[in-house]
Amino acid sequence: MKTITHPQLRDLIASTKGNQFVQVLSKTDSKARKTGNPYGTIYKVSAASVSVGTDYEAAVNRVAAKEGNENAGTFQAAPIWGGKGVHEIPNKIIQHVDSGKRYLYCQTSEAQITAFPPTVEYVDALGNSLTYDQVKDFLPTKTPSAKQAAFGNENERNVRMIAFESLRAIAIGGEVYTVV
Repeated sequence: MKTITHPQLRDLIASTKGNQFVQVLSKTDSKARKTGNPYGTIYKVSAASVSVGTDYEAAVNRVAAKEGNENAGTFQAAPIWGGKGVHEIPNKIIQHVDSGKRYLYCQTSEAQITAFPPTVEYVDALGNSLTYDQVKDFLPTKTPSAKQAAFGNENERNVRMIAFESLRAIAIGGEVYTVV
C-alpha cells in the first residue's frame, strides 16, 4: 500500500476525468449525544464504495427519468451548506468558505450500496471497539433528503462530504493509498 498526503490526494483527485468509483476508509466523530453517554467521544470507522465526480443534480434527474417521475429534469440542488460550500474541484472536492476545510464530495445510490455494502464499526477515544447496540441510543438519527422525497424519486442519491482529515485510506485508479 502506498502512502499519500492530503495535498497529493487533492492533486490525484483533480487529475481524474469524469466520474470515478473509489473505496474510502474514514474515521469520523459520530457526534454522539453527551447526556448519559458513558463512552465519551464515539468514532465511526466506515469503509464504503462511493462515486466521486458525479453531478448530483443531474444524477437525481436521471433517476427521475428512469423511474418515470413526471418531475424529471426539474430537480435543482440547494447550495451546499447554505452557500458556505464551494466546489474547489467541481463535483469532487468541496471547500468550506469559513473554515477552509476540504471535503471529498461523493455520492452513493441504493444499487451501489446493495452491490458493495458499506462496513461500519464504532470505537471510543482509546480505540476500544464498541458494538452498535452499545452506542445506538447516543447516535444522531439519519434523515432522508426532504427535497428528494418531495421531488418524488423512489431511489435517493446519498451525498456524503468526508473531511479530508477523516480519510484514512482510499482506493482509486487501481491503487490503494494510506492517507497521512
